[in-house]
Formats: sequence, C-alpha cells, structure tokens
Amino acid sequence: KSYNVPIFSNSWLSDPDKAFWALVIVTVWQYTGYMMVIYIAGLVNIPRDLLEAASIDGANSYQRLKNVILPLMVPS
Repeated sequence: KSYNVPIFSNSWLSDPDKAFWALVIVTVWQYTGYMMVIYIAGLVNIPRDLLEAASIDGANSYQRLKNVILPLMVPS
C-alpha cells in the first residue's frame, strides 16, 4: 500500500541510486550513537584546568576549541 504518499509509491531498493542513498542514510544513523559516545567520552576527559587557563589567558570560545579541545580530542 502506498497510503497516497508519493515517497512510499516506489520501492527504494529497486532503483540503484535510491538504494545506495537509503543504505547510506541507514548506516549513518546506525553509527551516530556510537560516535557520540566516543566524542562525549573524549570531551569529559579534557581537564578543566586547561580550559580555565586558556580562558584566563584571554582565549575566546573559538580559540579554546581550536587550540585546546580539538588537539586533545585527536586520540579519540
């Protein structure tokens, strides 16, 4: 049944282009949670002292991200 919705009228897996993008979307959705856990674990392990020292030295939020947070997140 298509329920009168155009997106459901054709099978997504019968057309190679639509099948490819459907699988890409499903795969991205599948691994998003796993990657979030890794990134959040990396963010939690950043010492607050370094962020506070950068703030005291006059770094704005972008500079703290670029010069402190991202280099410390590279291993994760």
